[in-house]
Amino acid sequence: RLLLLSSMKVSRCSSEMQRLCRQSQAVPSGPADGNMPTCTATLRISELQLPLSLSFLGDLGQDSVGFFTIVARTSPDVVAASHVLTTSSAISLNSTLSFKDTLVLSPIVPGFQVDLDIYNMVLSGKTTDPTACATPSKKRRKLDVGIGARLSHKKGKAAVAAKAEAGRDKHNSHITRFTKVASCHIDLDTIRAQKSLKMQEWSGQKIVYGNLSLAISGEPHLEESSHTGFLTWREEISGQPNWRRFYCELQGAELLAWQYPHDRETEEPKQRLSYAGLNPGNNLQACAADRLICIRKNAIMVTGSPLTAHGKEVQHLYCADTKEESLAWIAAFKQAFHNLHVWRDLPHTSLFL
Repeated sequence: RLLLLSSMKVSRCSSEMQRLCRQSQAVPSGPADGNMPTCTATLRISELQLPLSLSFLGDLGQDSVGFFTIVARTSPDVVAASHVLTTSSAISLNSTLSFKDTLVLSPIVPGFQVDLDIYNMVLSGKTTDPTACATPSKKRRKLDVGIGARLSHKKGKAAVAAKAEAGRDKHNSHITRFTKVASCHIDLDTIRAQKSLKMQEWSGQKIVYGNLSLAISGEPHLEESSHTGFLTWREEISGQPNWRRFYCELQGAELLAWQYPHDRETEEPKQRLSYAGLNPGNNLQACAADRLICIRKNAIMVTGSPLTAHGKEVQHLYCADTKEESLAWIAAFKQAFHNLHVWRDLPHTSLFL
């Protein structure tokens, strides 16, 4: 009789364990990756080097002044520009123009494309103010009329015509506009493949040639996704598992822990874990822990693989207070890992020569 009762208890316990395992596997762990919003990023373009063609350098006059502008844009609302003013003598010494300004484009979204447009204006006079050289035709006509009105009572029609024509010729010698001379495009595929930035010429003047040289650096705004709450961490102390309760904050891909909520304002985190150094692929996951791995309720398991082949696999276990909090933490981890995966090819610094 005792043996029969014992076998029945074992059978019921086994059935309950299987039911709990199926239930934990069926728990939804957050939205699908395809429906997740992705954080934005900031892109910086610096060390711009623009090569000029020999034919353009040979056509420059002795007193010529050149204005070059590079305009970078990813959308109508995200635009940056850099300008260079140079003279013919300075250009003749070096056939490459250097732009000192750093173009900052923010915010950018995944799938971005940066359009780099290069504009040029060359003045043959000695003025160095481009705004003074772009007099519209209507203003020129008003200027001519004003000259004629002031001189009409002193000189005849021939003198008026001569003065007006001289004034028109004087201003026409400086009137010009910026002309788009070349362009190129940058996207994540270009950055990933480290392709050269071949410029596409827009005018037949052959002002630029070859590849545009620059440096690109990017920084995703991982802090846009964050989550706070209590978590119980599993730690290994002298080879034995130990559970400690912390107040945690997930900032991007970094998990910070304090003893109490008010310690966030006054103290440094007691624990700090960063998942940014792991491979942001399919192995970096957060899910409800299987009952065979952790018997505690509302357990969360985070697994990942290192970037290097000799690194050690990562497996962290946490416990939330309630089932709702567990699902919220899993969704927050998934969002952080999704952002890492999307922006994995955004370089800290990448040179294009």
